[in-house]
Amino acid sequence: MKDQKKAKAIAAERMQLLSPLLADGIDPAKAKEIKVRICEQTGISERTLRRYLAKYREEGFSGLKPLGKGRQPSEETIPPEVLEQAILLRREVPGRSVAQLIQILEWEGRISAAKSSAARCKNVLPPAATVRAICSCTPNLASPPGVFSNGIVIVCGTRI
Repeated sequence: MKDQKKAKAIAAERMQLLSPLLADGIDPAKAKEIKVRICEQTGISERTLRRYLAKYREEGFSGLKPLGKGRQPSEETIPPEVLEQAILLRREVPGRSVAQLIQILEWEGRISAAKSSAARCKNVLPPAATVRAICSCTPNLASPPGVFSNGIVIVCGTRI
């Protein structure tokens, strides 16, 4: 979560909800009764309450902070030389699937089987139709062709 103050406030609220359940010597029947009462008062599900309790027992107060949404930046990116080789392979035979490209790159020793992911490659490789457009282009390029992180493909100095 981006706003740490808000995350701490939410964790504090969750801690307040859990505090009656954290008392020493509480029997299971009483704990069940407290859980039902908390769920009725707050409108959260029993499953959510159980998750909060489990996270608190595993990680303490910081486990009650909400997790950030969205995709976390990955340190593992596809190296430019591997991406370039994959694009060249797709240009040779535009009908090759991403899985086939990964297999060829693994055979050539350019990537390891453990690090290859069809989903990661599919996001950066241009579709076959784009590759056909690149291949049919003249060799006099105003700027070098490339696939950029935003998905724009540059061919002959123009976007496709």
